[in-house]
Amino acid sequence: MIRAAGDSHPGLQRDQNEDRLLIDPARGLYAVIDGVGGHAGGERASAIAFDLLSTRLSRETGSPAERLREGIALANNAILDEARRDPSLDGMTCVLTAALVSGHDVTIGHVGDTRLYKLRHGRIEKITRDHSPVGEREDAGEISEAEAMHHPRRNEVYRDVGAQPHAPDDAGFIDIVESTLEADAALVLCSDGLSDQVSSLSIRRIVESHAGDPAASVAELIRAANDAGGKDNVTVIVVEGPAFGRGAPRAAAATTTAAPAPKVPSLARSALLLCLGVVLGLALALAAVWFLRPDLLRPLPQPNLAPASDAQRTWRVGLDAGADAASIGDALAQARAGDVIRLAPGDYREAITIDRAVTLIGEPGAVIRAPLGTVAPWTAIAVTADVEVELLALDIAGADGQPVTTGIAVGAGSLRMIGVAISGATDNAIAIAAGARADIQGVTVRDNPGAGIRIAHGADVRVSHSAVMRNGSGSRPARAGIVFEAGASATLVGNAIGDNGGGAIAGADTAALVAIAHDNVLHPAPRLQPRRPAPSTAARTPSPQAPR
Repeated sequence: MIRAAGDSHPGLQRDQNEDRLLIDPARGLYAVIDGVGGHAGGERASAIAFDLLSTRLSRETGSPAERLREGIALANNAILDEARRDPSLDGMTCVLTAALVSGHDVTIGHVGDTRLYKLRHGRIEKITRDHSPVGEREDAGEISEAEAMHHPRRNEVYRDVGAQPHAPDDAGFIDIVESTLEADAALVLCSDGLSDQVSSLSIRRIVESHAGDPAASVAELIRAANDAGGKDNVTVIVVEGPAFGRGAPRAAAATTTAAPAPKVPSLARSALLLCLGVVLGLALALAAVWFLRPDLLRPLPQPNLAPASDAQRTWRVGLDAGADAASIGDALAQARAGDVIRLAPGDYREAITIDRAVTLIGEPGAVIRAPLGTVAPWTAIAVTADVEVELLALDIAGADGQPVTTGIAVGAGSLRMIGVAISGATDNAIAIAAGARADIQGVTVRDNPGAGIRIAHGADVRVSHSAVMRNGSGSRPARAGIVFEAGASATLVGNAIGDNGGGAIAGADTAALVAIAHDNVLHPAPRLQPRRPAPSTAARTPSPQAPR
């Protein structure tokens, strides 16, 4: 039987703990989450990730890799949306390592510099790779573990959860690693509060010295991190196979200092000196890059998701001197098919009608709102022509005195939206008409008095990895998170749809609802009556044939 334990400690130099851990041995779920962004932001980011990860991973549909990707992507987009809504949380993110254990198989989802180690046969192996400049150098053997632990840039990461919108399968986002947990092996998941303070050799010695008692291992590891300075929150999970440590002598009492390096055999010294010369030359070249071009090691910029074209032009909208237009309408009037319109931070109080193939991208802090005193029905964005439109990272928000009737109305054409957030819409956050097409990814539809997403019969719609939460309570009767009009259908995959006034889904037939419940997280879960077996032919009573 697998044994597991975990704990988290704020450390000695932090007032609050921004880490979270998830342990569910019955389902084989283990995760360490390290919040980033200050006290309030880091705690909030890790709490959001904990809630959505535990919700998605506890629903055992899809492969382990699919469950991990979907859970992490849902957490990513929910964190990003929360930060957009609350300026005090700007920049909050988290890093995490999550593992699903089934028998001897272990599937790991990883973003950032939290870690998962495997211990077996007296060895310790780092299974995950750090998404950081220093971690890359350590993994490549350019610097030692001790040098990495004391490097001034050791806390920088170039991947995190919550900085920019993501779909589950985005390249360069989530590392999925397949590993094993043999009966005589153990796993250690930890935040950098442990790995920056305690060497892997000491981690191995501590866990081996307490084999069979993972709770004691966890307590000793946290004590070792605090004895080494306790500079950060420290979170540790130890998962042991049933035979870990059995039949092998326990390690000597652990310390946080590394053992002296073994002597190099004399026959290997010449070869070693030659290798050192080559390594020294490479190190000098890398040092030149490090000091002369530090930009090469900075976090990767957010990719421009718009299609590239020789004739493409980017229009920047805003009130600053470098803007190409003062309003979105002015930019649209001048834009040609294929152009990109990028919104600088600020409030845009204008209704937007799109009748050409363009891409709208919102920079952090750019929000589309209704003009003050709006009373007539008001739609923020309407797609009115048979064209292909993209909306990326836009924020649409209604409020008292500036109500939004419909956030986005797709009357024709094809709309692809990623990372869009809509709140405060009194009728529908998103409405897709008959004949229109919509691909909705990583969108947050939350706190709208009206319905979340309304789909007409004849619309071609796919909604994936989005959060549709707390909608429909401001209308009478209350409306659902996603509303299917008569005869309508859609593909829904990996979404979290919950706490909506009229339920998660309305208008779907039983067969569609069964499929939706299988592929999405619905709260409350719909009541699906089991099919009653049809009576046998012998017991069936004939009835008169109905007229045609």
